Amino acid sequence: LDNGLRVLLKRNPAVPLVNMQFYVLGGLLDETEANNGLTNLMARLSMKGTTHYSAQQIVDYFDGVGGELSTGCGNNTFFYRAEVMRGDWAAAFDIYREVILEPNFPEAELAKLKEQVSAAIKQVKDSWPAEAARFFQEKFFVNSPYRRTILGTAESAAGISREQIVACRREALAAQRAVLAIFGDIDVEATEK
Repeated sequence: LDNGLRVLLKRNPAVPLVNMQFYVLGGLLDETEANNGLTNLMARLSMKGTTHYSAQQIVDYFDGVGGELSTGCGNNTFFYRAEVMRGDWAAAFDIYREVILEPNFPEAELAKLKEQVSAAIKQVKDSWPAEAARFFQEKFFVNSPYRRTILGTAESAAGISREQIVACRREALAAQRAVLAIFGDIDVEATEK
């Protein structure tokens, strides 16, 4: 598009589903030791409320139509994914768009999410295969952002503020760093519009 966003559209009417995926460069590459875990928190908190939809409304909509909405973070990207039936696509896209472009990052939801992340970090320490993988990662990627984890450390994740999350989203979410793919039982021309 004119703003630099790459859009991939593919019609496949084999089943009446529409899958949407929005990937943005980021993840561990944009983090430091002090804010490790920031991109993961930002992506996950995006689903916890937007300009027009509360976290509960978002969950209720996707559960109600048998759809799926998820966000996440990897080493090199963060992402937003959704899948719904063909007939629910237009309404789902409106919510999906708001999760990406208009999250309000509620402070109360951030506190809950930090507790979940803290528990996940503790689970890694309770699993010897996960602990071994973490040890290897630290020792192999000595001078690389890949030595860190997506979740961050207990200290770094706990210290991340709502203001840091807002700034992360503002800086990282740039059209020229992103790809939007919509695949499934779609009308390509209508979808492009």
